[in-house]
Amino acid sequence: LEGADESPPFGFWVYFTVIALYFLFCSGVLKFFWDYYTQSQKELYLTVDSSFEEVYHEKFIHDEAEDLRYRWTVVRPKVLNILQATAFYPWLPSVAAWEHRRINEALQKDVFYLRQLARQLRQPAPVPSAEGTH
Repeated sequence: LEGADESPPFGFWVYFTVIALYFLFCSGVLKFFWDYYTQSQKELYLTVDSSFEEVYHEKFIHDEAEDLRYRWTVVRPKVLNILQATAFYPWLPSVAAWEHRRINEALQKDVFYLRQLARQLRQPAPVPSAEGTH
């Protein structure tokens, strides 16, 4: 009877084994999802140009595409730096809805106005006629 008190009961090993297997299973599932996440982030980094083309394809058809492509060449290195610097994209600060509205308003109104001004400035000034100088 003295030897029976020294060893833990049989149920302890069963519980310990079940808990250990549960933690191994959970860590395997977490590892799988983390690997899937990092792979998708690498694909996002590699396909950032095609994502831009996909989002703005309507603009390329109906508007001045060269202006958008030029702006993308300016912004692209900044976007790639942000993607490289952030390990977990959901931790990036979000942009408030009022900021989205303000940006969209500026893009719709101000950019249109500036384009109209640029078109007017590109047109040659009218040459005065020589008939009125006699």
